[in-house]
Amino acid sequence: MAKEDQKLRQQAQRLASLSLDSTGQVSPARVSAVLSSLAARTVAPLKQRALLKQYEAAVKRELGRSQVIIEHSGPIADDTAAIIAASFSTKTGRVISAVTKPNDSLLAGIRVILGDHVYDASAKARLDRLAAAS
Repeated sequence: MAKEDQKLRQQAQRLASLSLDSTGQVSPARVSAVLSSLAARTVAPLKQRALLKQYEAAVKRELGRSQVIIEHSGPIADDTAAIIAASFSTKTGRVISAVTKPNDSLLAGIRVILGDHVYDASAKARLDRLAAAS
């Protein structure tokens, strides 16, 4: 069973890579083409469903790698968000879009999330580190 799950994950990852355009972004047209080709196949429904779940997870991971979420406690200028996105675009070599999200629990500063990576420059994070050190 574990080998079959691994094969499904690999197949889903290949399908997700087919869903990317030349800039490395998930393309709705390509996703539609992948889904159409899957619908045309005659595969057992349970296997098809498992593959679709794995494919969905792979596409969500790809989307997460292309969008930086900037949490902030106070107002943040659009220029600042654009600069942060441009910086991450340069570092990753792919086009990154920015989404800002207010988060009053940060007290001050920002927290930037790109995929699984979190860069925390908030007052809350600094206070938490001080509390843990004492």
